[in-house]
Amino acid sequence: MTQTSPAITLEKLRRAIRLIDEPLIELTPQSLTYLRSYPALLAASRTLASTHDSGDLLLQLSAMCYGWMPRVARVNARHVDKASAALACALESDVLIDTAQMQDLANSLHSVVGTSKLLHFLRPQLYPIWDSKVALFWAMPFKKSLQAHMSNVGNYHRYIKDIEALIASPDFSAFYNDFDQAYSRRLDRLKIAPYSLSPVRAVEAAAFELSGGDYDDD
Repeated sequence: MTQTSPAITLEKLRRAIRLIDEPLIELTPQSLTYLRSYPALLAASRTLASTHDSGDLLLQLSAMCYGWMPRVARVNARHVDKASAALACALESDVLIDTAQMQDLANSLHSVVGTSKLLHFLRPQLYPIWDSKVALFWAMPFKKSLQAHMSNVGNYHRYIKDIEALIASPDFSAFYNDFDQAYSRRLDRLKIAPYSLSPVRAVEAAAFELSGGDYDDD
């Protein structure tokens, strides 16, 4: 029997706004770096996408995104052609690439998580980032290990569809505005120039906060 994830409500995601507005929470240096560098990486991705062919784009985005994770990029040369074609489709289309194309990217990068980050920086309006904290928050039932669960492109695709459903709901606009404003307030408190998030990124960022975020223990 196919397992599906339970609905994640906007009411539940709204709890993240209170966390983001909490002035006493200290973020780790890694999280601060993420926040500061995020808009720069989006801009760099746009520039790379407009000036390089798909083969170079795969390699350059991989190096950039894995530095942001941070991890060491491992691009499998045997899958580069198919992965580059999938990346080109993602860049040119306003709809999601299919799971087979996502798998081509994952085969090249040895990672669905890495694939999600490449796709997000290329098309932040369509593709959310997929990581262990978000996967656990989404509470998708799985019998195997978390790593096996996260390595399944079908789970990532279902996660995207869940976010699409949330964004299409009539109350999403109010949540998005409130969350985006709270996020800007946090950035301002941290002396980081405020920037707006895409609706997809806002949902994912709220899920990350509710899963524990990235805070100092001190």
